[in-house]
Amino acid sequence: MLDEKKKLSEMEKIAHICGEAMIRRHTDDLIVNEKSSNRDLVTQVDLQNQNRIVQYLSEQFPEVGFYSEETAGDILPDNEYVFVIDPIDGTTNFTKEMHFSCVSIACFKNRKPFIGVVYDPYHDEMFKAVLNGGAFLNGVPIHVSDKPLEKSLVAFGTAPYFPEVFDNTMLKLKQIFAKCSDVRRMGAAALDLCYLAAGRFSLFFEERISLWDFAAGALIVAEAGGEVCQLNGKPLTFGAEKTSIIAGKSDIIRESGLLD
Repeated sequence: MLDEKKKLSEMEKIAHICGEAMIRRHTDDLIVNEKSSNRDLVTQVDLQNQNRIVQYLSEQFPEVGFYSEETAGDILPDNEYVFVIDPIDGTTNFTKEMHFSCVSIACFKNRKPFIGVVYDPYHDEMFKAVLNGGAFLNGVPIHVSDKPLEKSLVAFGTAPYFPEVFDNTMLKLKQIFAKCSDVRRMGAAALDLCYLAAGRFSLFFEERISLWDFAAGALIVAEAGGEVCQLNGKPLTFGAEKTSIIAGKSDIIRESGLLD
């Protein structure tokens, strides 16, 4: 229990430090580079945040492995505990001063999310969860929405790096748009999941997503009373391979008709 509390405390601390670094960095000072395409960006702040997180947490917990967006390989480390890091989720938003970006850190135990922390520096919102301990926003418990689908906002991701899934995404978007109050495409899956956990959205889906984007948010949703699975209805996987995702209350997921 003490080790659990220490990991959570240190994860919150470094997420806050990295969030403050995001706020201080004006876009005129950014160095923006493309990775796989012009939609897949990295800035020096992504890299600086990643280095800060890895250095800080490795000093606190030298036995723990790391898996981070900017250095991720094809497999996760074999350590019992692994930190899964997205130093800035919503990098494109960050480069455009859209103020919908965050720092996401999950701690895995035996390949499953055990602790999740997502910090939005622009609104000073710290979302967090520990397995079987509930979900919280700035220390206050949060829960998924009880609103019916027709009165709900639905968030989605477009998987912009994977054009082969665009058609399926648009078909699902048309399908759900007819059933809900409205839709939102915000550009930071970790925050989308946290907004769902806090009851702001009632559903989130994306055809293809990376582990660092959902590792912390999926746990926060589950601890807030939601369900997270693949679009084929199978349990969510927590490996290096890309996956689809849908999240919300169980009945909303079924009512959505989005499961393949």
